[in-house]
Amino acid sequence: MDFNKLKTAANDPVATLNSRVQASGKPLGLAFSSYFPLEVLDALGLEGAFVPPVPKPDYPEAEAIFQAFVCNCMRSAADTILAGGLDVGLLAATTGCDSRLALATTLRTAGVDAPVAMFRLPVIVGSPIAIKQAGAALIEFCAESGTAIGSDLDKDALVLACREREKVRIRLANLFDGLGNNGTGASTVYTAAVAAQVMAPGEFLQAADGDLPVVDNVPTGARILLSGSSIPSPKIIEDLESLGARVVVDDTCTGTRAACRRVGPLDGDPLEAIGASLINRPLHGPTMMEPAHERIRQLVDTARARRVQAAILLHYKFCDPHAFEAPGLVKAFEDASIRCLVLEVDREPALAARDRTRVETLLEGIA
Repeated sequence: MDFNKLKTAANDPVATLNSRVQASGKPLGLAFSSYFPLEVLDALGLEGAFVPPVPKPDYPEAEAIFQAFVCNCMRSAADTILAGGLDVGLLAATTGCDSRLALATTLRTAGVDAPVAMFRLPVIVGSPIAIKQAGAALIEFCAESGTAIGSDLDKDALVLACREREKVRIRLANLFDGLGNNGTGASTVYTAAVAAQVMAPGEFLQAADGDLPVVDNVPTGARILLSGSSIPSPKIIEDLESLGARVVVDDTCTGTRAACRRVGPLDGDPLEAIGASLINRPLHGPTMMEPAHERIRQLVDTARARRVQAAILLHYKFCDPHAFEAPGLVKAFEDASIRCLVLEVDREPALAARDRTRVETLLEGIA
């Protein structure tokens, strides 16, 4: 594995995206949610990627257009777009929260030239109707995007992109399945996941091939389940590990949730197969409605199977779906004799001083 290349991409995602544009001559297609299938952007003739997380103290461009209660994930993403310097051909927004719904209007008002197309996901998963809705929404998105950028979806290119993106997800899933193994650190795995968001699929697969690098001082302490939306930066994982936390289960959009999606046979309409993969993926976040308590039951069962001793929930300020879920999730873990700690993250790439103390106290109570 060429870990240095992955680390460079994760630490400077904007430069990585610019390099892709220069190498291919194609503009970027940027998505704001792990639920968006990047293979669609590839097949539209764009360099598909997720908007990179860039935690920093201030987001002047975004703060000029957003209200104070917009979460830092969207604030960081919008600031990256508004700051310029990226050749963007299309912005792919999704439903799922209020700030995403308002994104197209907000960016247009701010004078962003790149068109913004909305992918309207169904709210409820786990039904044939939801699968049909997802497929229809993809068709609508492609039609809207094709008109905006003057490039129709290439179905043959879509099939090839599906297969290559699937290889990326399988590689990441294997890395996350191996969390907690001796000789490797979780920060290495999360670094690879962040790099995959911005690197070209082929380049990522080449860099991620082979064994993970063996690192010194791998934590051997309490076994941790990490949950949340997107991690602010791999540095927060490094901090957790430096305190002795051993992440063995991931439940984040950066990690397992995005990596678990699988596209079925592509003999028919590939858009229908992609739509089904979004609805049928085995792990969803709280932005999607599943049968009552199904997500919480699934997490607790996984935690028990992996002998988890504590769960750490990373919550961004103003992220309502995760905040609404937290009380029930905390109670379920505690009922299963698994300690639980909720940490609020915002603009810091790593743990704040107060949170380091809270994590230390959690781990000392387990030792």
